[in-house]
Amino acid sequence: MLIAAVITIAIFLLLAGCIFGAAGTLSWPMAWAVLAIYAISKAAALICVNPELIKERTKLGHEVDYKEMVFATCGYLCLYPGT
Repeated sequence: MLIAAVITIAIFLLLAGCIFGAAGTLSWPMAWAVLAIYAISKAAALICVNPELIKERTKLGHEVDYKEMVFATCGYLCLYPGT
């Protein structure tokens, strides 16, 4: 459960950094609304979903290729280009 919370916080901070970094300002109310909705929905999911299921879903598989994981992460980051 702790790992899921840490991952959620890290993704939240990454998303906030990408949104506000691209905007160049923190005074964008709709971005704050999107982040609030994201945070509330993730918190509700962490509270309502069975902790054993969360623990199972946060584990990496036996045959994880870390190069592919890094490539996928870089591809995800490219979805939020800066200006």
